Amino acid sequence: MGFYTGLRYHPEDLRRAFFEARFARVLDALGYARLMHWRILGNEALAKRDVALWLGSDALTLEYAGETLSRYEVEYLPGSPRAAGKLKEVRCLELLKTAHSLPQLRLFGLEEALGADGWLKALKLDEYAPRRSRQPQALQEALFPYASALP
Repeated sequence: MGFYTGLRYHPEDLRRAFFEARFARVLDALGYARLMHWRILGNEALAKRDVALWLGSDALTLEYAGETLSRYEVEYLPGSPRAAGKLKEVRCLELLKTAHSLPQLRLFGLEEALGADGWLKALKLDEYAPRRSRQPQALQEALFPYASALP
């Protein structure tokens, strides 16, 4: 099989290549990214930085500069196409240790103090409320009546 030569790809690169969607987001001041009515924890030390969210059929991965920050397990609403982006549930699989750390140390560890289930890593947000059309309350009267405009 000497003729069988080819490029070998890393399994992580193959998995990323076949993901359904990639989203670019900016982390908020607490290190969360917003995606499809969910707030998803990335990394607190990377606040206000651009991150990539890779959404697949059963997983969501958050990355910064090619480095994976966290992985989540996702579940779609029954009957909704994945392209519509109706996520039923997002559960944290793992928060990875990275070289990015906060300059200020914490007074206590959140993971130790609250436990794995006490610290909210994915928050479901309310749906957007439809805007009401703005109609004037009453008709505005003419500023200068026509009769007083004539001499």
